[in-house]
Amino acid sequence: MIKFTKIGFGTPLNETILLFWEKSKHIEDGMLSYNEDGGLTHMLFDGEQLNDQPTHWMYIPEILK
Repeated sequence: MIKFTKIGFGTPLNETILLFWEKSKHIEDGMLSYNEDGGLTHMLFDGEQLNDQPTHWMYIPEILK
């Protein structure tokens, strides 16, 4: 069972995790970090960014590593 957690306090930063976009139901691995303005931003595994920020996250299950 896949269980995503809403992005907020305790979300890992600068670590590869699965990101989820609630509106589009998109899932992709990437990292979250703070930008120079102090806002939360994401970077996908291939260096790309989507226009919308992800809403949820989860650790990558061992089976997918």
